[in-house]
Amino acid sequence: MAVSVPDTPKQPDQVLWCARNFTSMCRGCNTPPGQPAAALTRGLNPSAPELGALLRQRSPVEAFVLIRDGVRMTGMGAFGPSHEAEELWSLVSFLGAMSGSDGDTYESLVREAKQHGAGADGHDHAHSGDGGSDTQAPPGHEGHDHAH
Repeated sequence: MAVSVPDTPKQPDQVLWCARNFTSMCRGCNTPPGQPAAALTRGLNPSAPELGALLRQRSPVEAFVLIRDGVRMTGMGAFGPSHEAEELWSLVSFLGAMSGSDGDTYESLVREAKQHGAGADGHDHAHSGDGGSDTQAPPGHEGHDHAH
């Protein structure tokens, strides 16, 4: 399947939205800069890369495909069935912004994201069975059904 790389620059609100999504969806497996590995992370085999290493090891297109399709027989799930391509590209942009950053930069961005997002936990969309509801769509996707 061909991958079309968007030519639109990342917007600050997209980066903040992705910081919230990374924290709620990815942090448990992909260790953020300056943070200790979570218990789940230590038990993954093969192990997941740290956030800062994700794009140093892959091109943006490879990262997009990995996030979209997941990796069979690993803990990396496929987010393509539940997320729009634009949302996944925003996450790739966030990973690029965080690549090589330190813990203070990451924590500062997450704090800012939580202040600008719905809910104190930064979890802006519902996962089936959690009883939550969509409280905030990604920038440009207001009204988009984002439950998964």
